Amino acid sequence: MALVSQARADFLAADHTRPLSWRVASGTLVRSQIVSSWERSRAAGVRPDTFGAPYRDLAAPPEPLLPAAREPLDWLTDSLDDQRACLLLTTADARILERRGGGREFLRRLDEASAVPGHVFAEDVVGTNAIGTSLVLGEYLEVRGPEHFTDTLQDWWCAAAPIHDPVTATTAGTICVICTGEGAMRFVRPVVLGAARDISRALLERTPDSEQVLLNAFLAETNRSHEPLIAVGSSMFIGNESGLQLLQRSSRQRLWEQVAPRLDKRRPATILLATSTGATITAHATAITRAEQTVGALLRLSVATRSMRSVHAIPAMPQPVRRFIPGDSPAAHRLRHAVHLSARADKPTLVIGEDGSGRGHIAHVLLRSLGSTAPIVSLNLSNDTPDGVRSNVAALRAGSNQRLLLRNVDRSPKSLAPIDVLLSDAIDRGARVVATAADASSIKKLSVASLFSTLIQAPPLRARLADLEAISLDLLIKLAGSPHAAPTLSPQALAALADHDWPGNIRELQSILSAALSASGDEPMIRLDHLPGRYRAPNRERRMSAIERAERKAIEEALEHAEGNKLAAAGSLGIARSTLYRKMRALGIETD
Repeated sequence: MALVSQARADFLAADHTRPLSWRVASGTLVRSQIVSSWERSRAAGVRPDTFGAPYRDLAAPPEPLLPAAREPLDWLTDSLDDQRACLLLTTADARILERRGGGREFLRRLDEASAVPGHVFAEDVVGTNAIGTSLVLGEYLEVRGPEHFTDTLQDWWCAAAPIHDPVTATTAGTICVICTGEGAMRFVRPVVLGAARDISRALLERTPDSEQVLLNAFLAETNRSHEPLIAVGSSMFIGNESGLQLLQRSSRQRLWEQVAPRLDKRRPATILLATSTGATITAHATAITRAEQTVGALLRLSVATRSMRSVHAIPAMPQPVRRFIPGDSPAAHRLRHAVHLSARADKPTLVIGEDGSGRGHIAHVLLRSLGSTAPIVSLNLSNDTPDGVRSNVAALRAGSNQRLLLRNVDRSPKSLAPIDVLLSDAIDRGARVVATAADASSIKKLSVASLFSTLIQAPPLRARLADLEAISLDLLIKLAGSPHAAPTLSPQALAALADHDWPGNIRELQSILSAALSASGDEPMIRLDHLPGRYRAPNRERRMSAIERAERKAIEEALEHAEGNKLAAAGSLGIARSTLYRKMRALGIETD
C-alpha cells in the first residue's frame, strides 16, 4: 500500500484548482470511489490532521433496527473470533449503535479513534471511511489503511455494507468490520454482505401488523402476476422491479399523498399519477384494510394512454408546495398534503398557528399554488392606525380577481368592521382569499369565521424537529441569497439547535441562523462556536425522556384534532381533564 500512501500525500499537497488532472495522473494508483471520496471530504472541510467523530445521544436508538440486528450480530460475533477485529452496527446517519468483539488492546485503540457507540462516522465529518462512504455510495465498500482521508485512521482496514429496509425502501444503517491488516480482510466481503441481508430479512419479519397486512397482499399478488406492482402506505413503500422502474424516486416520496384521498374500500379506483418528469402513469389502486381501517394500497401500474376516460387524474403537487415547505417528517407531509388539497379545492382558507410558526409563509405558498396569474395583495389586518384601516378597507373593496393574503384576521380592529361584508363582497367579485390567525378559537368569535371553508394548521417548530436540518438549510439559502452561497450546519451545531424547544418557532430559528451566518464569515459550514452563546449548550432546564416526548406529541396531536378543546382532547386520550392539565404543565405545553 506504499503507492496508495504516496498518492494520498500527493493528493493532500496537490493544487486542487485542477482536481481532474490529478485524478487522471493518479487514477491507476487509487480506486475511483476512494479518489471521489477524498475530493468530497476535502470539499466538506475535513482536515486530514485533525480527527473528531462527534457524539450524538443514544437515548432512543432507532426501532426496529437494533432488535432486528441482534441475532445476526450474535452469529457474526461468534464467527469472527479474532482479537484484532471488531464488528460495528450503525444507523443511517453513520452513528455507531453497537460494538462487538475484539481484544482488550484492540478495543483500547478503537476508543482512541472514537469508534464507540454514539459517535458519528459520516463521510462529511470524518472523511473517507467504510461506514460513511458506503452510505454515500449505497453499496459495499472496503477502505484499506492509507485510503482513509484522516491520519488517525491510517492503520485501520474496514469493510461496510448498507442495510436495506425492505418495508420503507430506505437505508436503515450499516454493518461494518474493522481490523488491522489485509490478511484479516480476505474473507470479510461475503460475511458482511450476508449479515446485511440477514438484518434486512429480520426487519421484514418485524413489520408492524398493519404493514404486514399490506406486505402480505403485495407478496400474494407478485406470485400471481408479473405486471408492475407497488404497495404503498403512510410509512411503507415496496415494489417489484418493473414497478420501481416506472416511478422516479422523487415521485415515490409523494405517492401516498397522491393516492390516499382517492381510495375506495368498496371497489378499485383508477388513478392517473403525474410523475416529476411529466410522464403519466395509470395506477389501478386497491385499498388494503385491517379491522376496517385502510392501511395502504396495492397499485398495478401501466403507462397511461390518451384513450383513458373516466379516471381520477391527480396532478403533480405544485412546485411551490414541494419546494417551499421542506422536510420529510410526517408533520411536513401532512402539511404539504393539506396545502395541496386546499389549492385544488380553491376555497377561502384559514391558516392557523403560533406566532413565528410560518403561517403567513404557508398562506403565501398556498396562494402561489392556485394556478392564477392575478397579483397577490398582502394585508396586515392587525394594523389599527387610521391610515392602516383606511388602506385595508380600500384594498378589500378593490379585491376583485386578486389573490388576497389577510394576515392576523383574528386581530383586526373594530374600526375595520364590517370586515365580513367587505370580505364576502371581495370573494363574490372573484378574489381568492387565504387568511391567517393564531388559533381557530380566536376566529370562531368573529362574524368572518363562516366565510372560511378550509382550515390548515401550521405546526410549531417543536413538533417538526425531525425537519430542523431541512428547514435550517432552506432558511440559510434565503439568508445567503443563493444555494451556492449558503453554508451547511455541522453535526454539532445541528445537535445543539435540536436540543431547544423553540418557543419563538421558525422566526426565532431564522434570527439565530442569521447571527450564525454573520459569525461564520465565508466558511462553508456553520460550526457550534458560530451559534449565539445560549444556543451552543444543551437546554439543561428541560431534557425530556423518550416517553415524555411521546406523551407531549400525543397531547399536542389530540389538542390539534380537538381544535384546542381540552375536554374533547382528554376524552380522546382516555384521561381526565385535570390529568390533562397537569401533564400539559409538566411537559411545558401552554394551557391557555
